Amino acid sequence: SCKHARLCNSPFFEAGHEHQEYGPLLVHTTGGGTWLSEFTFLSGFDWRIFGPGGARAPLNLAPRMQTSLPRHLQSLGYQTIAIYPVEGNYLNARQAYRYYGFEHFLATEELGLTKGWLSTRDDQLFSKALEHLATIRDGRPVFIFLLTIRNHGPHAETRQALPPTLAPELGSLPPPLADYLHRMRESELAMKQLSEQWLAETSPRVILWFGDHQPLFAARAQTNGDYARKHFERAPTNTQLSYITWYSMASNAPRPAKARPTERSTDIAYLGTRLLAFSGLPARASDEATATIQTICPQGIVPCDDTKAVSDYVSFRIWDM
Repeated sequence: SCKHARLCNSPFFEAGHEHQEYGPLLVHTTGGGTWLSEFTFLSGFDWRIFGPGGARAPLNLAPRMQTSLPRHLQSLGYQTIAIYPVEGNYLNARQAYRYYGFEHFLATEELGLTKGWLSTRDDQLFSKALEHLATIRDGRPVFIFLLTIRNHGPHAETRQALPPTLAPELGSLPPPLADYLHRMRESELAMKQLSEQWLAETSPRVILWFGDHQPLFAARAQTNGDYARKHFERAPTNTQLSYITWYSMASNAPRPAKARPTERSTDIAYLGTRLLAFSGLPARASDEATATIQTICPQGIVPCDDTKAVSDYVSFRIWDM
């Protein structure tokens, strides 16, 4: 387990910018299923309310999306671009992203990443993305949705060689955790460089990153009481803990007054609404209802005890779909 704060703390989970919102993120899949987090963030729908069919959202639900986050941003005059770190035909992604509202979809085929996703580092992906973005930007404000793959897994089950700078620190940890933290250290540097580059512009900029799911070995995680009391309205169970990642939004401009406090948890289905509020952009017709249900069901609608509020919200959102 990762009980040593010195080993496990990361700049990812700390305040690093004056205008920032961050905290734990409750996602709806663990150990895999990235496409479910993609769907939920972009649509604002918890895929689980659709039953077993929701587990194949890019195939079953994407064609029905009318009020997704990218479509809303298009209506505000934004150019919408998706960067995908694997082949574009994976789970109908190329077609699904068109339904979600992306004008451009750049997968490994377009990016020229041909060595396979297991070897694609975040800094390589960011570099390729920025290189291609320069050729397709058309002068409109832009919304870019980029998926990383470096720390997706699988993670080593046997002890692996670590860089000399990390071996003394991580070498005593279980192999999957040591491998995970090694890759995370790489990602920290890449994300720091990307954030500084993105937010250095004079035009208003926002950067949001979030974890789509925990690694497989997180199923053995146990709740830390101090962590739970600090970040959650209701302490998560050990089972729920394997569905918790992190999110962070930062801007090069002052935050709007209605942006929420930092360090509190949110559900991934609410994150698009939070992004619009943080960015000071016009809300969708559904965002007021989403903000209300978030106060009633801060850990998401599926585990929520207020079944009447959830039923009313789902009924409204389905018509809004």
